[in-house]
Amino acid sequence: MKHGEWLPWLDANFKGSARTAQGYMRLARYPDPQALADLGLEAALRKIARPAPQCWHVGVGDDGPHRTLSADGVEIYVANVGDVATLRLGEAAAVITDPPYGRQALPLWGELVRFCDRVLGEHGWMLAMSGQRWLPETLAALERAAAGTSMRYCWTLAVHTPGGQTAQGWIAHRNALNTEWKPVLVYAKGEPACWPEGFRDVLFSPGRDKSHHRWGQALAPFETLVECFSEAGELVVDPFVGGGTTAEAACTRGRAFEGFDIDPVSVTTAAERASSYPTSIAFKRGLEAGAVGKPTPGYQPPSPRLRERRFQEREAQNQTGSTQALQR
Repeated sequence: MKHGEWLPWLDANFKGSARTAQGYMRLARYPDPQALADLGLEAALRKIARPAPQCWHVGVGDDGPHRTLSADGVEIYVANVGDVATLRLGEAAAVITDPPYGRQALPLWGELVRFCDRVLGEHGWMLAMSGQRWLPETLAALERAAAGTSMRYCWTLAVHTPGGQTAQGWIAHRNALNTEWKPVLVYAKGEPACWPEGFRDVLFSPGRDKSHHRWGQALAPFETLVECFSEAGELVVDPFVGGGTTAEAACTRGRAFEGFDIDPVSVTTAAERASSYPTSIAFKRGLEAGAVGKPTPGYQPPSPRLRERRFQEREAQNQTGSTQALQR
């Protein structure tokens, strides 16, 4: 079934909700269906559900309750990139991230490079995916902030996003083009480490992935970046964690991971996603058992409807806050 066809098919062929349908799909994948034969749907789902990790924490902020994750080699929490002075897990080997794009987001790029100067070890890498429209302004913001730090520009990678992933870019009013690549800006702290052997500056993205976040990226390019710019057991960081793409890439490749975001909804999603994969410590212990890279049974990404509802709720909260600020 092609992307975008499942929900219309479900509406036409199934009387229940998307959540109920996903429940039945989970049961269909259970390796011992006979053990569930005499149970109703809810009871069967409770039976196969994985135990809640002991490392979950529930926090209450301006946006209501949210969940964060603190585990052996993984930290995911709510924070602002400009406010984090030190990392909970120590010195980072690489910051791999996909910050917001656009003119309004330019100050964040300056904060990003200053953050990297604070938390990266000597020769550590910063790899940040960017949009194209404001690329000169983005580089200018990075260079202004880097002037007072040890961070230095190294290179720009390209992520090839062919076919159905193509996005429309605007070079002027009513003057658009289709783009099939995205830049990744590479900085290093101090003298850069040796360039990864055999690594070229073009990555391939096999398909889009919006299953965890409205602006999510495909996993494959981030897996390559984690693999090439860090070593097993080292710390990878994402200060714009979003739906947890970098978190999954790090956890499935034996890296420690620390990430945060200002959006509690995104933090909850990323924490749920990361908690279903081995941490760097579990990676070493489970290597021979073949458990590396396999999610805990029972994990499901948010459904399209749930993801859209979360986004709409967040947008409504932002709109309410903007209206109240104007009324003051």
